[in-house]
Amino acid sequence: MRKSAAHLLAVLTFPVRNRFSASVRRVLVLRNIRLLLVFGLSRSGTTFLAEALTLGNEKAIKLHEPVKKLLRLSYQGAGGRSADDDAFWSWVFESERIPWKVHLLVCTIAVEALRASNRLVCIKPISMSDCVAEAAAAAGGSVVFISRHPCGRSDSLMRQRGLDPNAPRPDVKAFEEMGREWGAAHASFKGAFVKHPDWVWLKFEDLCAEPVSVLKDAYDRLDLTWSDGVSSRLTQMTTTESSEFYGTLRNSRAQIDKWKKSLTEREVEAIRTGARSYATGLYDGF
Repeated sequence: MRKSAAHLLAVLTFPVRNRFSASVRRVLVLRNIRLLLVFGLSRSGTTFLAEALTLGNEKAIKLHEPVKKLLRLSYQGAGGRSADDDAFWSWVFESERIPWKVHLLVCTIAVEALRASNRLVCIKPISMSDCVAEAAAAAGGSVVFISRHPCGRSDSLMRQRGLDPNAPRPDVKAFEEMGREWGAAHASFKGAFVKHPDWVWLKFEDLCAEPVSVLKDAYDRLDLTWSDGVSSRLTQMTTTESSEFYGTLRNSRAQIDKWKKSLTEREVEAIRTGARSYATGLYDGF
């Protein structure tokens, strides 16, 4: 219901989106609502990170990919299909879609802001890796970005694809495209990060290796409440294995280099070729 309300609100207020965004930011302040925006490419640990960052606040609200859900409504309204197919994602990442995506995020925040006060609202807008700076400027709040090794992320995409028994393994060119997608997103964020030193950047591999110390540092930088309870819960989350593919319970250390046993040398080289076309300075030498 709230998703539909946010979509209707977006349609009505899009012509005055700049003024509307400013009003929403004021409402957040007046109602004492803290906003966290967790950015990152899909299969990079964003779901776990959003869960981890809200452990210390019992009144926290986590919104899982609300913009993607609203974009599906827009896509259907434009005569498209509702499935997560290539045509939908191509449409989502067309450059002219950025103002609409940003406004959908702002309207999602507006609906939540009017529902309750004294809360932490944590949003994972997975479909907005191409407009992090624009989204942060319009919505306000604190920005957290998580990066994952391009091969680790690609391998996870393959395991996600494998949930469909009829899905064939893509050819080498597809892996090169995954590398390019990774490089473009991370080069863009690095550029924005230079202008916003208060933003928090975490590496998936660091988080997996030392989850408690890395998250405690993030909590401190974001002025979130840390406790022994948060530490204990994080330890449980990162040492308990779950068979649920989209779950947040994992033996975290086992996730770091899992890709080395799953990807072929040709696939790794293709990912490297795609990522290398963007000088990100991240994970060089793999």
